[in-house]
Amino acid sequence: MPIDDLNRKAFTEETITKLDIFEEYLETWLPTFINHNYIKEANVFDLFAGSGTDSEGNPGSPLRIIKVIESYKDQIIDKNFIIKLYFNEINKRKFENLKKCTYGKIDEILKDYININYYNEDFKNIFFDKIPFFKDKANLMILDQNGIKQITPKVLLMLDEFSTTDFIFFISSSFLNRFGNSNEFKRYLPNMDISKLRESEYTDIHRVILEYYKEILLKNSNIKLYSFSLKKGSNIYGIIFGSKHPFGVDKFLRIAWKKNELNGEANFDIDKDRFKHSNQLVLFPWMQNLTKIENFEKELGEFLLEEDRTNKEVYDFTLEHGHIPRHAHIVVKKLKIENKMIYSGRCCISYDKCYNHNNREIKIFRRVL
Repeated sequence: MPIDDLNRKAFTEETITKLDIFEEYLETWLPTFINHNYIKEANVFDLFAGSGTDSEGNPGSPLRIIKVIESYKDQIIDKNFIIKLYFNEINKRKFENLKKCTYGKIDEILKDYININYYNEDFKNIFFDKIPFFKDKANLMILDQNGIKQITPKVLLMLDEFSTTDFIFFISSSFLNRFGNSNEFKRYLPNMDISKLRESEYTDIHRVILEYYKEILLKNSNIKLYSFSLKKGSNIYGIIFGSKHPFGVDKFLRIAWKKNELNGEANFDIDKDRFKHSNQLVLFPWMQNLTKIENFEKELGEFLLEEDRTNKEVYDFTLEHGHIPRHAHIVVKKLKIENKMIYSGRCCISYDKCYNHNNREIKIFRRVL
């Protein structure tokens, strides 16, 4: 099956969206550790780094990573924080271009704090031979494969062993739908039920793949997985994000919903929400076709009225359903205005108020019976 060489042409709008998400997540991830009281070093892995730029010189992920790090220059120096970058590209031509466009890009004043390590190796050699040494470190892994075969169940289960590692990987979902019955795909993604792809809406391909990866994880795994689908013409691609920490999940979901306030899950109207008119009067209200946000509001409302809940329970429920605290605030405040629930002061549905030991403020949302 043909794989495009993304660096021999200009980045498409979908590729730029993907790179923007990578960059924006790093922008929120990095200061968390720079300002941490006990963590003094972090690692960023870009293991499918490419040439560093597209054919028009637009920056790829390695240069974007360097740009983000430079923006925190003063904090890095002030905290004496060390950042190690690991750029890998298996293609020799791309590898040489990668080194050429990134060498010397780090500000001279940061040379004692930032270290770039280059590799021209197969992804699996690095991942299984070198990465295990970083299991207990603060890591961000960008796995921007051009295809689908590299992120196997074995890779995901290895990531499950890492304690403080967030990861974002790219999947060419349409390739699986097209070639899923081939022996090659069966070898890389065993036990994938291709019939689920065939039976689902074509635009839901990436969601089906997300569920496949979720099933791979052990039942006691703390990793939370989320997806963001990308449409390019008739093809569906996508990002899968993983983190064990609610703060990481919160940050990713805020970025995703900023990219698309309609669904927070795709660069297109994946559920055709724009065509739903659930606010209009209909003959059978219980048959209304709810938008993603409206459906969440309904489910959260039912969750809150089942029994008394804490703000932490509501916050966890919100993240688990792929939504952001702002969506929960609307429901909680509405129930209070309707005299269906009481609580004092602010609703405090945020990571800071639910998990941060210094600012935690647990609230009880009590039902009015």
